Amino acid sequence: MERNVVLLILDSVRRDLAEEEMTALHDSADISLMCRAASSWSVPSHASLLNGQLPHEHGVHVDNFDYTTLEDSFVKQLDHRSLGVSANGYASSTFGFDTHFDTFHDVRPNRYFADGMDVNQWLGSDERLWKAIASHDRHLRSLANVAYLGTKHVSQRLPFPALIDEGLRRQCKTIGDESDPEPFFLFANIMDAHRPMFQHIGLDTKVAPYRWTSRSVGKWDINTSSDPNTEFASYLETYRNLYRASLRYIDRHVDRLIAELEAQTERETTVIVTADHGEGLVLPGDNGIIDHTGIFTDSVLEVPFLVYNPPADFSPEFVSHLDVPEIVTQMASGTVPDIDREWAPSEVIGAMNTPDENAEWWDRTSRCLWNPDQTLVWDSVSDTTPPDESERYFGVPIDACRTESDHHFDTATRAQLENLGYL
Repeated sequence: MERNVVLLILDSVRRDLAEEEMTALHDSADISLMCRAASSWSVPSHASLLNGQLPHEHGVHVDNFDYTTLEDSFVKQLDHRSLGVSANGYASSTFGFDTHFDTFHDVRPNRYFADGMDVNQWLGSDERLWKAIASHDRHLRSLANVAYLGTKHVSQRLPFPALIDEGLRRQCKTIGDESDPEPFFLFANIMDAHRPMFQHIGLDTKVAPYRWTSRSVGKWDINTSSDPNTEFASYLETYRNLYRASLRYIDRHVDRLIAELEAQTERETTVIVTADHGEGLVLPGDNGIIDHTGIFTDSVLEVPFLVYNPPADFSPEFVSHLDVPEIVTQMASGTVPDIDREWAPSEVIGAMNTPDENAEWWDRTSRCLWNPDQTLVWDSVSDTTPPDESERYFGVPIDACRTESDHHFDTATRAQLENLGYL
């Protein structure tokens, strides 16, 4: 019998800390697998999740953000109704991610109503705010968006917890409202473990001053420091504590969401929880790096993969994000995916907004082959030789992956990407 399949992507969640902090999700999961992300940041990782190819194959990476160019998306091959709900600025309608779903909801942290005016877009114009609101087709919702964004920003600057998260509570409500009729495939990207980090009312404990924000220090200041754990010791301690608290916040809400989905659906419903990539926190093994740009280590490539209510006999040794299309399509059709993988390949092609210092290194192409017994890593600038096994997974030379790029972001998109630390 066909079953519903839900794929929840917890953005920027590394496997080791997820195991420590996301206790409800791990306790209720039927299966917890070792999983390797296909890439180390959102744009290429989401494309790989949709079609099971590496960045050099699907072509969506630092030189191309356009998901309408992505071919062979498994979502379009499903007989199920497909629903997407995303708070990620890249996995959004701005870059054509919505075109792969029957129904898609952008849950933007800068506005409550997606069909109301985007205040950040207005900021790039000379028009008076009241005129922009009055002339919009949805002027009442536009006014509400102004109040929403103002409340969010103001509450982060006052001596009490911020009142609004990065979209998780709204996403859970949207998912609950849309989970009918059946059968369906549901994709969601949840951004509450991604920077910016701040103390908000949903966190289970106070771990940062109410006016503290991760924007107070730029990630490149940390990543180019010779001794970041000394120079930025207090900042990093607070950041890590907020990251852990955010994992616990996600844990509570997503665990409740899964229980509600299972209770309200008539068909068998399988839920998969993973992450598009992990996160560097300047911990041992992170190469002195925060965030995920320019880092290609276990902390960024090793992600959780939890399965709830899987079909019987699904128990591979480990999986790659490249296996997700087969896993979802097989489960949706009521069959058991047969995943038997020797290596999990990963690849990152270039990086955004890199510093002038050591620019070639930050903007390199890196490749990796991983299994539970061995990790093989090489890149385009170091004196590293690709292993013999690489020819099976990487069809073009490492120095032949780049393409021409000319990115132009509208004001609203640029504001969101700056807020996320990409620009």
